[in-house]
Amino acid sequence: MPRPPHRLTALLALFAGLTQASTSLWAQEADPRLNPTTGALKANWAPAADFDHKHLRLELDMGDLSKPMLRGVATFTLASRGTARSEIRLDAGTDLTVERVEFPERTVGRNLKEPAKPIPFTREGRDLIVTLPAPAKPGEAFDLRVVYSADYSSGRGEGLTYLKPNEKAESETDRSPIVYSQGQAEHHHKWFPCHDFPNERATTEMIVTVPTGYEAVSNGRLVSRKADRGRTTFHWLQDKHHPYYLVTLVVGKFTIINLDPERPNAKPDMSFPREDRFRLPVTAYVPIGREEDGQRVLKDTWEMIGVFEKVFDEPYPWDKYTQVMVRGFGGGMENTSATTMYAELLNARGQQGDDIIAHELAHQWFGDLVTCRTWAHLWLNEGWATYSEAIWAEHLEGDEGYMRTIASWMSQQRMGNRGSLPRAIPMVSNRYANPDQPFQKADNPYSKGALVLHALREKLGKEVFFRGAALYLDRHKERGLAETDDFRRALEDVSGVPLDRFFEQWTLRPGLARLDIKLGYADGELAIDATQTQKIDSDNPAYVMSVPVRIRYEDGTTEMLSFEIAEKNAKATMRVKGKPAEVSFDPRLTNLAVYTVSQPIASAEPIER
Repeated sequence: MPRPPHRLTALLALFAGLTQASTSLWAQEADPRLNPTTGALKANWAPAADFDHKHLRLELDMGDLSKPMLRGVATFTLASRGTARSEIRLDAGTDLTVERVEFPERTVGRNLKEPAKPIPFTREGRDLIVTLPAPAKPGEAFDLRVVYSADYSSGRGEGLTYLKPNEKAESETDRSPIVYSQGQAEHHHKWFPCHDFPNERATTEMIVTVPTGYEAVSNGRLVSRKADRGRTTFHWLQDKHHPYYLVTLVVGKFTIINLDPERPNAKPDMSFPREDRFRLPVTAYVPIGREEDGQRVLKDTWEMIGVFEKVFDEPYPWDKYTQVMVRGFGGGMENTSATTMYAELLNARGQQGDDIIAHELAHQWFGDLVTCRTWAHLWLNEGWATYSEAIWAEHLEGDEGYMRTIASWMSQQRMGNRGSLPRAIPMVSNRYANPDQPFQKADNPYSKGALVLHALREKLGKEVFFRGAALYLDRHKERGLAETDDFRRALEDVSGVPLDRFFEQWTLRPGLARLDIKLGYADGELAIDATQTQKIDSDNPAYVMSVPVRIRYEDGTTEMLSFEIAEKNAKATMRVKGKPAEVSFDPRLTNLAVYTVSQPIASAEPIER
């Protein structure tokens, strides 16, 4: 092609520059919810739960604990859902070496046993794909056994983690190795095959063999503890279903302390089902030598259980409650009936540790008894657990302690949450790069989730709100899975108040409302002029809010008024007793909003109505 004349060259160069600028601008403004190459929606959906996982029996030999290796046998009791199925997919990490998959031996008559039958399987990434010799009929239970070994040396707080002994430590606990699990969000497939997503639940059984002198703690009740030739086998049974990410295993040298205030020196018995015993065993596994610290820091656990049972109108649901204090662990993890805690908590003074203790305990109801069906609805777990910190503060200090806790979360959100659609990710969203991300976003399920619950309580009233929460637990505890709309419907059914707009604004949209407010006063009338200053467009319409306004007069008296906002700009004139000494907007933080009074009452002049 011949070179064009110089004028045409200039025009083409200009056109190319404009096109490049337009393309660059488009790239900057491209909708982050879509894959720019394929146009597909960036989203995560729940995997198929095409088999009912009725039970998992996990038998582990941890060796001599000199290295992070184990041998395991996972026996599943399964039943096909919906239709006959010939293929089973399980999550099994690349650190698992699957030796064989088989139907276990079974008794077929008097003194007759059918031997184990091998089943073909293949591996695709983290998928273990088992091909059944004949389709499994819907509803007919059968057993499937996976024999494997695992090298968990790569565990660094995910899956199973091995901590080498610290030979210079004072405590025998720290001079010995420790093994601990962490399943949330999707990490347990790294040490045993499972359905590694919260939309499936099963009863579980853990049979663990360790060197004698070590404790091995897991979910549920202790069926047996047998020592033989320098080895001890612990048999734990969790006979009420729960999601796989809440399975736990901690192995180490600990002292078990009793947190029952009436029997502090009694040896705790964790071998009976909850319904067959008079008192719930409430215990802690603490490093040897830290027994007094454990009693001091964890002493309120028993009382917390009683408070939450009353507030949630639901008995504590499991066979025991224990807290295992583990060095090297970060924070707390609400494993069913057996919370894993960071050992440094034992250094807390006064009430310093109460928040995390209350948080993980409350999860035994919200998160364990009823679990979010997908990570998009994580706030149903974490928002309630965080909000329960305020419930405990209210129990100790009344409304002052409650509101101080609420205010601390509002401060976090005000400083760190300025997002809007489409770039920011809402609190309830299946848009995430990996399953750990929903725990970390600005519209986080912890503080914002707790503030949403507080706002609902203020809107509906304390009694109605907790009645709705109790109905939510009652409706969903049998299946154990729930989504945000399930909680909304429970509140609507007890209150008669439609809440769809509330949930759309505060759970399905990112960010907070931000208002600039000007005040005016003349002739016994208070004028309010408010402008919403956050981004407002087709994706982010103006918030609709009812804002409580507290008026304080010079004589110390107060009155409460209400300011309604439905558009970007809102104005109102209110009849008052005289010029206010102080005007406070939303003193009980009933909206997720930031209020900036740019023209306060002290300098207020009449403003245009």
